[in-house]
Amino acid sequence: QNTNFSERIDHVCNVLQLLKDGVNPSPPKLEFIFQEDIENRNKLIVAKTYSKNIALKEGDIILGVDGYPSDTKSERELIHALRGNLNNFTFRVLRGKKNMTIPGKLAPRGLVTERRGIYFSGILIADHWAIDLDDFSLPTFIVHSVEPGSAASVEGIGEDEFVETVGGQSFDDLNELYKYLQGLKDANKKAVIKLKSFADGGKSYLIYFEISVDVEDLMIIGGINSSK
Repeated sequence: QNTNFSERIDHVCNVLQLLKDGVNPSPPKLEFIFQEDIENRNKLIVAKTYSKNIALKEGDIILGVDGYPSDTKSERELIHALRGNLNNFTFRVLRGKKNMTIPGKLAPRGLVTERRGIYFSGILIADHWAIDLDDFSLPTFIVHSVEPGSAASVEGIGEDEFVETVGGQSFDDLNELYKYLQGLKDANKKAVIKLKSFADGGKSYLIYFEISVDVEDLMIIGGINSSK
């Protein structure tokens, strides 16, 4: 109550029924991006696809999912139409003027309880989630949050900044980054973090900067094997 949050009851009932049937109701990891249609926003027009399992093409319009009672006119509806059926589904697609069906499969989105990140000095670092990450030369990890008044906040680090290097090294593995930070903490050394973020304008899309911060309160949070 009073949270301004609501969910369609038919979507809720679908999730509850899948749980009763012992089926994973997790939403899919969508491997394609939709463009906005200025004239008709109730269309799922594929702007770009990254999927190797679904033969969609740019410009395809996803009309619906076989077995789902109604057409899907938004990404939200599409996600719910796919719940519980990620290993074997068929899209109804309009390609040009031709109606066709396209089979496919998608991986489920990871459970919230399985998400992991590294916390230290007021910073929470974890994987980036964007579908189109490969379109840019961007690092694996991003700053998800910064505690106000923390050492990191004082140094000027902010949310949604990409972690380019730590101590001059690039990291793709959360455990390896944690081990490196633990070594700095044990040696009472500062973490020198090079970051980059999108610029508001100018001659480049990205801006780079560097901070130096003590490694305090280091821990891995989230997931099953959380550790301090």
